[in-house]
Amino acid sequence: GLEVDKVYDNGVSLKGNVFWDEYRNFLKELDLQRDVLKAGSRLDFGSLSITVLNPFKPFTGDMNADSIVLLLRYGEARFLMAGDLNMNGEKRLLEKDVDLKSDVLKVGHHGACDSTSEVFLKRVAPQIAVISVGSENPYGYPCEETLKRIEKPGSVVYRTDRDKTVVIRTDGVGIEVLGEKGKIDHD
Repeated sequence: GLEVDKVYDNGVSLKGNVFWDEYRNFLKELDLQRDVLKAGSRLDFGSLSITVLNPFKPFTGDMNADSIVLLLRYGEARFLMAGDLNMNGEKRLLEKDVDLKSDVLKVGHHGACDSTSEVFLKRVAPQIAVISVGSENPYGYPCEETLKRIEKPGSVVYRTDRDKTVVIRTDGVGIEVLGEKGKIDHD
């Protein structure tokens, strides 16, 4: 397993939310440090650079729009991790005029209908899109309309409900997609 020393979140308190209370108890129980990420924060791990693009003030009060969004750079490879970002959050981010172009997009909000707008996809222009979603989830994610929007520009889509664990490896130039049973290829 992975060793975790520090946990990052967006700093928004969800007092009264069952998940929030469990999260806070979990941090105490495991004696984990907690830190807040906001737009403009940067983390460097050797050749890997992580820039936080979202959230930024004023917060919207919409948990998904205020989700953490990360841009990972390793060599020439760029990965956009959209967290639970929905179209409201995408719109705010697009207005910031940030360079979102990325080779890989971790699709926001599990591919829900309210995520991954056409204008957002045009700006990101991913070759590969990954949707983190449970099979037979009660929300019916990913949404068919969202899948059509993603596949329309020609992105290859990987989904954890279908492909299980998706691992993307890069040397900073090429990108390889692996799954639980080795290399994943889709026609």
